[in-house]
Amino acid sequence: MKPVLILIFVFFTFLLPQQQAKLKGVYKLEYDNKYQLQTCQVTFSDSTFVKKLPDGLTTKGKIVYEKYKITLTPNNDNPIEIDGRELAKDSIKFTTRQKTDLSMVLNRGKLIRMK
Repeated sequence: MKPVLILIFVFFTFLLPQQQAKLKGVYKLEYDNKYQLQTCQVTFSDSTFVKKLPDGLTTKGKIVYEKYKITLTPNNDNPIEIDGRELAKDSIKFTTRQKTDLSMVLNRGKLIRMK
């Protein structure tokens, strides 16, 4: 009886898919170095986000969740990649990649959770 219970426990803890944490809430997007002046506010909800620029323009996009990577794909803009293991932190590092060549990193920065 004990081996059966252990087998059931192992099945439910390791073999069933676990829910991945998702981005929710309002964050401040800060770029490093030469793009520091382009800070903006980003609002996340499940699989979409809205980026509000200081001049009032808004950009909408989709969020793609993978095992260890989250990709923000704004409409007609370069994708932003986030390490999925950093979601529990208040400041999350990201990289912006070139739309046509994903191996090229254009800039880096942080998403800072706002309260």
